[in-house]
Amino acid sequence: MLAKAHGTIGQSPFTRVSAVEVPIQIAGTRVVVNPWDIVVADEDGVVVVRPSMVAAVLAEVEKGQEADAKCLVDIKAGRAVAEAFREHRSKK
Repeated sequence: MLAKAHGTIGQSPFTRVSAVEVPIQIAGTRVVVNPWDIVVADEDGVVVVRPSMVAAVLAEVEKGQEADAKCLVDIKAGRAVAEAFREHRSKK
């Protein structure tokens, strides 16, 4: 597991809210996370999705799942992985 930095939260008398529902810029990047953005992270990376983009992102995810399902069928039938990916996952 990797982290940019670490810290601790002080006891309640020392902890104060400085702001609520304000944009946050990720240090060292141009990435800004706005209130109500959806942040999804796993071991491969992080994605920030604006609420207005959720439907478009889900449509792309569905296309990817469909392509992967076709690849799996071809690979199970004995087709080379690279060949199946080239047919079903490449941009046409």
